[in-house]
Amino acid sequence: REMDLTSCSREGEGREVHWLPCGIDYDGEAKGMEEHFRSSVVTTKEGTKEAYLRGRHLKGTELPLPQGYSAVVLEKRHEGGDFQEGSKSSWEAVGGSPCITYWNHTTNPSETDAQRRALEFLDMNEALNGE
Repeated sequence: REMDLTSCSREGEGREVHWLPCGIDYDGEAKGMEEHFRSSVVTTKEGTKEAYLRGRHLKGTELPLPQGYSAVVLEKRHEGGDFQEGSKSSWEAVGGSPCITYWNHTTNPSETDAQRRALEFLDMNEALNGE
């Protein structure tokens, strides 16, 4: 498998990266995201975000990534036709973002959320290893 990250330097091209509290057992094109998810996102007066995905209430916040890190949006490319047996596949970066929006089920985002703590590990690793 190959991975082309040459477009990673194009951060902030309007790509949004969302960390959802669910698994999605689907690998096709995500049609209707603008209509069914993004259009429902509102920012509260406290600065958090609220949205609905398939009828489920979500609460989230934008989380900047640590210095030197960015979220990368990848698309899978298939040579020799889509998903044919023996076809060669690769990944291509189609954009990036210096932050992510993470979501909880019905609870407000907090400093103790697992998502925040996972990203704090990157800062802690850098401090410990001097990288």
